[in-house]
Amino acid sequence: MADGKYLHLMTHDGKDYILDRSLTDVGEKLPPNLFFRINRRFIVSFDAIREMIRYSGSRIKVLLNPPLAEGEEAFVSTDRVQDFRQWLNR
Repeated sequence: MADGKYLHLMTHDGKDYILDRSLTDVGEKLPPNLFFRINRRFIVSFDAIREMIRYSGSRIKVLLNPPLAEGEEAFVSTDRVQDFRQWLNR
């Protein structure tokens, strides 16, 4: 997750690491069959997706494990929804 100032790597066991890289740099090094950049702030792991909720206008909210911090939400960007669906059905 990128919060504007820092890039955070969250592991499946809830550990949070700050990386000295951009989200684009990290995304280019990850295997595309396991990770997907859903928007300008989040790259998600296939295994971390707990649930998906459809919203109007084809928006998709992604619930993750471990859960995001209180008040944080992860939505698939409207322009990425089609690619996200294809990635899920790989």
